[in-house]
Amino acid sequence: MKKSTFLSVLLVCFSFSLFAQLEMSKKEPCWYKGAKRDSMRYVDFECGVLLGVVDCNDKLEYDEGQNIFFGKGTGTPYTGDCETCHNNGIREHLIHFVNGKEDGTDTTFYRSGCTMVVRSLSLGIEDGRWIYYYDSTARPAWIMNYANGVLNGEQIYFNKFGDTTRWEFYKMGILDGVKRTYFLGSKLNEEVTYKNGIFDGDFTTYFESGLPSKKLHFKAGQKDGKLEYYYNNGALLTVENYTNGIKNGEFKTFYIDGTLQSTENYIKGKKEGWFFEKYPSGRTKSEYLYEKDKLIEYRKYSEYGKLVEGTPKVAAGMEDDSLPGKTKSKKPKAPKAAKEKKQKAPKTPKEPK
Repeated sequence: MKKSTFLSVLLVCFSFSLFAQLEMSKKEPCWYKGAKRDSMRYVDFECGVLLGVVDCNDKLEYDEGQNIFFGKGTGTPYTGDCETCHNNGIREHLIHFVNGKEDGTDTTFYRSGCTMVVRSLSLGIEDGRWIYYYDSTARPAWIMNYANGVLNGEQIYFNKFGDTTRWEFYKMGILDGVKRTYFLGSKLNEEVTYKNGIFDGDFTTYFESGLPSKKLHFKAGQKDGKLEYYYNNGALLTVENYTNGIKNGEFKTFYIDGTLQSTENYIKGKKEGWFFEKYPSGRTKSEYLYEKDKLIEYRKYSEYGKLVEGTPKVAAGMEDDSLPGKTKSKKPKAPKAAKEKKQKAPKTPKEPK
């Protein structure tokens, strides 16, 4: 009974001690290892203790033309493991080779002892996940995924505080899917959809406040459908309509208070119908009439509503003092033929609301 009790107490004490060591290890920052060694006069090197592992600098040589590592002086592509250490004894690399090519997953460390990069290669070609870290924080700077040497899958980038700055997706080296960029604090800045490397789908950008600044849509790299642009207070600035990159439909621009500033209309890229522009007061500033991209007539008004300029057809119905710079003069009598063909002044077009 005493033996059982002693053993139980011993196990409890051992478990508590192990737990305390693990907790201490968890809290210990990655740079502590390098800092501790820097304070020591003599240190033990982590290199040279693993059986069969050679020094990369002493035993290997690289042929840049063939992109192959050879055993120094052997002329034979190297197969096996090699390592290097920092001058404070902390291991820098431990790399595996097959026929002179880096192969497998390996880790590179900073002099501090913190992880620098975890790589995955297949016979010298990037393949799998790579993670690069900031020194002394153990936070990733970026995560990339490769397949046969090209980007494939999600790619994520971070700032030194751990915030996401960019997220994108590749399909065998080509952007495909959603790409996002972020403001500080991982606030969404832009969200774009790609297909085979070109814009295809929604394209939305945001102000740092979180309100949208643009809501666009693309089809095979061309603007398509309804596009909207906004003021930074959320008010609508512009509405546009496209079909396969060509203006098609109504275009409107608004003042920040929501009142209409201008309106235009296009049919298959050509101006068609009445184009209006307004003063902030709401009074008409100008109006233009187009037919198949050709200007038919126009009118311009002062801020007080006075007609100041227009096409000859319009000007004929204006008073003498309507056009600035014109002096009053007696009108010559029109010949009878002209009187019979006298045209009516054009009607004012219906303005948009």
